[in-house]
Amino acid sequence: MIRKTLIASTLVLCGTLGFTSAVKAQTTEDVLFDGTIANSCTFENKVDGTLIQAVGTNTLTSTGATAGSVDITCQGAADLTMSAPVMISAPAEYDDATTTKTATATGTTALGANINLNDTDVAAVGLTLGTNSLTVNMDAAHQSTLPAGTYQFGVTLTATPL
Repeated sequence: MIRKTLIASTLVLCGTLGFTSAVKAQTTEDVLFDGTIANSCTFENKVDGTLIQAVGTNTLTSTGATAGSVDITCQGAADLTMSAPVMISAPAEYDDATTTKTATATGTTALGANINLNDTDVAAVGLTLGTNSLTVNMDAAHQSTLPAGTYQFGVTLTATPL
């Protein structure tokens, strides 16, 4: 009887040890991480320009004064467009309807390509991934004598991610 009990106990013990080692078997699971970065552009480091009256003319210009500048950082490709200058404020005697206004933007893309854009371009200039630096100039050629006073114009740059 003791022998049968000893054999039965040995079988139970071996079965328990065998089951325990099966429970301790190692398994693995991968935890994945996904993310999406939207293609977008941000304007940074903007410096407003200044205007002077070109010598002997009725033209306000940033040439010879201070050009404006801005950096555009894009997460991918984008198109850049620029508006013609718009008068924001001027002396009361100033007639904006008799003024021809133009703007240009020059610089380099993050990949080193040249950017040459004027406000009459029909097609946009392609930007690249990274930081694109621009220098912006403008002129406002008036048909008659410029009245004394303070003038302010704005040029709108638009970066459209592709």
